[in-house]
Amino acid sequence: MHLFAATKIEFARIDPFVGPAGSDWPYVDCADWLDGLTPLVAALTGRDISEFGEAELVFPEVDDAEWEGPWVAQLPTADTEAMAFVDDATLRDYAEAERLGQAEIDRNAALRDLCSEALTEEQDVYQWSSN
Repeated sequence: MHLFAATKIEFARIDPFVGPAGSDWPYVDCADWLDGLTPLVAALTGRDISEFGEAELVFPEVDDAEWEGPWVAQLPTADTEAMAFVDDATLRDYAEAERLGQAEIDRNAALRDLCSEALTEEQDVYQWSSN
């Protein structure tokens, strides 16, 4: 799973079959992470997960049970906004409480930075997955 940010116009330049990595687009590698951004944002902000929206499938354009991937979903704006404003102290406290390793700590900081930049650049955040 890779998370990346793009405007609608930029998104059209990304090949959904190879994702952001294969399209030479900046992304955060979340391949070893299966929970998704919403549960992380809820945990970091202390908000209930129900306060966040559902990701919207944007590729393939039709939800097909036979489709074997890849998939691209646009994440809710509420997730992006909340994650963008998580401060370093909150990330550090969460890492200590959850006993995260350095790779997970770095990933969470990179996700926060991605969301912050997405807000600044008026981009949406997407999740690409191949399985």
